[in-house]
Amino acid sequence: MRRTSNIGHVNWGWIICPESFCMTDTTQEIKEIVREQIMARSPAERFVMGAEMFDSAVAMVKASLPTNLSKSEYKRQLFKRLYGLELPG
Repeated sequence: MRRTSNIGHVNWGWIICPESFCMTDTTQEIKEIVREQIMARSPAERFVMGAEMFDSAVAMVKASLPTNLSKSEYKRQLFKRLYGLELPG
């Protein structure tokens, strides 16, 4: 089931991601196995997994940004890369 939201993200049921980053070559059977394995963990474990994945994503984005940016431009580009949106006002 594929739905696109109004901000360009795709909802594949339990995963929501920007369209350009969604991988679509995984079979439904494998998706269900992975989901079952993740959901077998406690809510606290799943939260920590998500937080660690987010921290890793932030570190990768930070490493890819140009080093000569002003502090405000750095924050703008970091926000845009992480959330796919321009930083508000």
